[in-house]
Amino acid sequence: MCALFCMVIVFISIHVEGARGSDNKRRVTVKTAVGDVAAVSPDSSTTKPLRVGMRILYGWKVRTGVESVAELAFESGAIIRIGEQSLVTVSEKLEKTPQPDMDGGH
Repeated sequence: MCALFCMVIVFISIHVEGARGSDNKRRVTVKTAVGDVAAVSPDSSTTKPLRVGMRILYGWKVRTGVESVAELAFESGAIIRIGEQSLVTVSEKLEKTPQPDMDGGH
């Protein structure tokens, strides 16, 4: 089960803001969208190309194709980079995940 969950962690859900009355919902802003980058609805029935400046609500997925990349900025200032051939679910947990120690603790 953990292996399946770990594979699913590559999938990040976010929701493309649609209604004007959704101002009270958590969202991220697309900072970079290079190549084949799209938002996929939670039930996978809708796919929308992402462009810089789009605001995305939690609940949808961001999908990147070959040689594609996306960067999403949270309201807190945190930024995530999504590499090629990924499907990622964005949530508050992802925003609060601490950065790994890249220098080995030195």
